[in-house]
Amino acid sequence: MKYTAVIVSAAALLAFSAAPAAAVTLTFVGQDDGASELGPWANSAAAEAAFKAAAGAYGAVKTETFESATVGVLSPLVLADLTITTDAPDFGPTLSGVNNTTVGGAEGGLYGFNVTPGGSQWYGFPNFIGTSALFTFNAPTNSVGVWLTGIQSEFTASITVELLDGSMESFFLPVNVNGGAQFFGAVSDIAFTKVLAIQTNNPGVADAFGIDDISYNAVPEPATWAMLITGFGLVGFAARRRRAVSSVTA
Repeated sequence: MKYTAVIVSAAALLAFSAAPAAAVTLTFVGQDDGASELGPWANSAAAEAAFKAAAGAYGAVKTETFESATVGVLSPLVLADLTITTDAPDFGPTLSGVNNTTVGGAEGGLYGFNVTPGGSQWYGFPNFIGTSALFTFNAPTNSVGVWLTGIQSEFTASITVELLDGSMESFFLPVNVNGGAQFFGAVSDIAFTKVLAIQTNNPGVADAFGIDDISYNAVPEPATWAMLITGFGLVGFAARRRRAVSSVTA
């Protein structure tokens, strides 16, 4: 069993017709090639931790674990803060859509599986030629991170992640040879709302894989917004009081 981990950073430039605007993007990659569905996935977890630390500079980081999603739903999958739309076929439990079952035993790491500690659910993608998944966030985020499970280079030729707005960058992910788990994350100083993941098969073969634990900058809950607004109001009120007192005592 081979384990590799890479954490890299890159600065990218996005050219406009008028004047160039610079985008700085950090990418985080961890691979646990050949690991079983039971783990451990030390390299992927290390990459996720580094990603979350960097994403935290842009606010709280939330992780969608699929644990509260309805089992069996494939596309569109409407979640609390994002919607996933995919062209993957529906082959039922253990392969397609929201799953709470896993192919175990010797082949457990060759298909999609759950990576959430204490969880059981994940999101599956079987295909014949290739598949794409569009992640649409309800509000702009400066980060996106995702676990991929069961990817094998014998079947999968390439995986590409594209930021369709914001910095509009494309990232080419490494492909595990023997399945297992891997993590990819990107943190950009330009916020985005749409991310497209494209998986392409090798000719004449098919792959079945999964994703889990999608992380991104969270949208503040209504109660949090109310607290923030109240806090700003109290600060403004205190400032006005200070000015009023100063004018009386002057």
